[in-house]
Amino acid sequence: MISYILYICIVLFLTYIGYFLSGKYRSAKKFYAAWERFHQIFLTEAGYTRRPLQEVIEKFRGQDEFGAFLAEYEKKHAWDGKMDFFTKEDNDFLREYFSCLGRTDFKAQKEYFDGAAKKLAAGRERTEKDALRYTDLYIKLGFLLGLIIVILLL
Repeated sequence: MISYILYICIVLFLTYIGYFLSGKYRSAKKFYAAWERFHQIFLTEAGYTRRPLQEVIEKFRGQDEFGAFLAEYEKKHAWDGKMDFFTKEDNDFLREYFSCLGRTDFKAQKEYFDGAAKKLAAGRERTEKDALRYTDLYIKLGFLLGLIIVILLL
């Protein structure tokens, strides 16, 4: 009886490990979703109400990883780090995006950020697909590895 409980615990533990290992894909998905939401709010605030960048950033402070990133960005108005869950291209785009933020007049920023909207949408869609695909894959692999270990122990 106790051995069956141990076998179930092994399978559940390895399934959880699979879920844990897929966390970077879910983090990238959440970051891109928050980033796109920030982008839309920034364009609206800058275009119509003409609120300063600090007020837009204030709305996102304290929220998940993107809020932490914005808090760090607000201190120096530059970012030269890297996000562990992003690819090199995503990190370069993030660095480029925030290096242009609030640096020029509204007309020049609007042109740049209108073009960046397509890239943000594509990145969000890609990370959503990756999160769905890889989370499912890692969970199944963890479960199957747990089953293999249980079969070998029998």
